[in-house]
Amino acid sequence: MNNLPTETMSSPSHSEVQALLSGSSHDPSIIPQLEAYVRSQVSAVASTLVDCPYSFDANRTLVKLYTFYPNLAGNGGSILSLVSFLSLLQFPNTDLMALNCMIPEHVVHSEPVATIVRCAELLESCSFAAFWPEFRKLGIPEYGLAD
Repeated sequence: MNNLPTETMSSPSHSEVQALLSGSSHDPSIIPQLEAYVRSQVSAVASTLVDCPYSFDANRTLVKLYTFYPNLAGNGGSILSLVSFLSLLQFPNTDLMALNCMIPEHVVHSEPVATIVRCAELLESCSFAAFWPEFRKLGIPEYGLAD
């Protein structure tokens, strides 16, 4: 297993992640690479300079590995928050619903995942006027909270 700290690990490319998933999707040693890829996906959302496509398969595999190996989750709560956020951005896809059934209940009911789930519910019910104030609670500067 790779013993490098997650923060220092360079992000794998999309093709490298696909190769990991096809060859060793049940191997817990790929957790650091998948965590790095989640961070890259978030960076890609925030910047046009980062090219990292969203991968539901990679994110789902990471959540499953956390489920099977909870002792390896480490800072899993923050990664699970990022995975939830990325899946919310895929609306109207049901990625968030599919992932939330695998995320531990205590994480789903804590912030920021609880707010992300409320945002998804508001989108599903077409309550767009109520969605934006709730979404702004996530503190994403591009959406009006950077003051």
